[in-house]
Amino acid sequence: MILMSALRGPPVSPVLNAPQPNSVVRAEQMLVRGFQQWQIAFSGYTAATNSVLPATSGWAALLTPRYGFLPAAPQGQSWAYGTGIWNGAASGWFCLSGTFSCAEAEAAEYANRYFPNGTVFYNAGCGATSDAAPAGYPAAMAVTYWAKSAAKPPLATASPPVTSAQGVASAPAGPPRPTGRRSGKGFWRGLRGGSRGGFGGNILGGGW
Repeated sequence: MILMSALRGPPVSPVLNAPQPNSVVRAEQMLVRGFQQWQIAFSGYTAATNSVLPATSGWAALLTPRYGFLPAAPQGQSWAYGTGIWNGAASGWFCLSGTFSCAEAEAAEYANRYFPNGTVFYNAGCGATSDAAPAGYPAAMAVTYWAKSAAKPPLATASPPVTSAQGVASAPAGPPRPTGRRSGKGFWRGLRGGSRGGFGGNILGGGW
């Protein structure tokens, strides 16, 4: 049995910086990659629908394969999706739930490091906004990730015509041409190695 703390942000505990058993590493990688894939699909859908949240009925077919890939779930666990209020606004969440071993529960705590503060919670049920660890393992448990909608594009605004010294209206100047190539970094951090984690409705069954 382990005692889980409400870890948020970069790890500071020597325990969390210590080498992890292979079973914890595999479970952590599968959980993180699953949430990453759902975030990609969620962002694509909300960008295409101007931030309209996916419906909870038939949500997997709405998101995959058009906007992302369907992540795997460990045996005895399944993916779920729902909506709720998070940070004062209507939001969507993705959840991996089912029977968790001690290693899988520990992996849920480690996984917090890869996501923005206050977006991942482990509790008895999906859609949680706080952490609560079970008394022992194996145990029924759920890990919820609150997804971020794609930013709405700015509304186009018409610029007033520019009047020259002779009083003749001319078209406003456009944006400057790019002078070189641009590059950027992806939002999510990459992971090494391979992978491996339900309550309520709207779930997808697991399996290797």
